[in-house]
Amino acid sequence: MGLVGVGFGVGILLTAVLTFPPGNSGEWASWVQAIGSIGAIWGAFALGKRQATEAEAREEKNRAKRDTEALEAVLALAQQMEKFCGVALRDAHAAVQKGGEVSISIELWRSLFNPLADQLRAVPLHRPPYATAAEHAIGVVAACAYFLQHGAILNGASGKEAAETLEMLTTWYGNLLRTVNRFRKLLGREEFAGSFVRSEDGGHAQAEAKG
Repeated sequence: MGLVGVGFGVGILLTAVLTFPPGNSGEWASWVQAIGSIGAIWGAFALGKRQATEAEAREEKNRAKRDTEALEAVLALAQQMEKFCGVALRDAHAAVQKGGEVSISIELWRSLFNPLADQLRAVPLHRPPYATAAEHAIGVVAACAYFLQHGAILNGASGKEAAETLEMLTTWYGNLLRTVNRFRKLLGREEFAGSFVRSEDGGHAQAEAKG
């Protein structure tokens, strides 16, 4: 639009020059100055437009990077929670088999869960392609919330109550593993352009996903 307008303006000036040629050097200088002014205006316009486009592209790239990092943080925290839940369930099974009382560090579970829930709020789940991750991310947090709730019941329990609660948690642990694994694979897709799966630790993450 700007280039067309400038070209049109220059064309008018050239037509005017040909129709009413300058009679002396002073008039020629005025015509040359007018054409130069239009060229300067066009140059400033083109430069400003290019800088604005580049700034917008940088901002979009930075925003995408922040959004992806937020998703990666959800995954990293979920994996920590997953591993801790696995260890806690193993110890709880051992305690139940021995007929003892189950002891779980609920505060540690909570210290992992709270940042996970907070980090999820930083993810723009309403905006593509991150909306695709909504079901998986929310599923991970929901599974972790279930563990936190029923882990509190399991803590200090023994006998039949401990065995029944442990059975439910074991089933949910399988659900947590599947949900985290799907979430991990999702972040490996190209549209997220994430670094978590394709980082130096990516080989380990991908090996786990294949397992």
